Amino acid sequence: MADDSLPNDRFKRIEEIYHQSLERPEEERSGFIARTCAGDDDLRREVERLISFDGKAGKFMDSPALDVAARALAKAAERSASMDIVGQTILHYRLTEKVGEGGDGSRLQGARHAPQPSGGY
Repeated sequence: MADDSLPNDRFKRIEEIYHQSLERPEEERSGFIARTCAGDDDLRREVERLISFDGKAGKFMDSPALDVAARALAKAAERSASMDIVGQTILHYRLTEKVGEGGDGSRLQGARHAPQPSGGY
């Protein structure tokens, strides 16, 4: 593995070959790198390693962040819409109706509901 403290000119050379490689069709890259590195195996390995990381990034940035966020919000809205809790009781309140929805969720109206005793005295 290459030394992490590369001299500045060596790093610039690796970066230059890396960018030039990415400008070429994928099938031409390995030949270009081999010719450009001209027998410097460490240089070739460093460039190929960077290119392999570029491939692993894949489609990470292909979708704009707003599109990803919008899809996530739409899925969350679908889940919350399917959770109808009107009619349920929470502590001493019966939820009577949904009165609105917004960015933070749903707003419900409730009425105080006193539980009826289940047994006699």
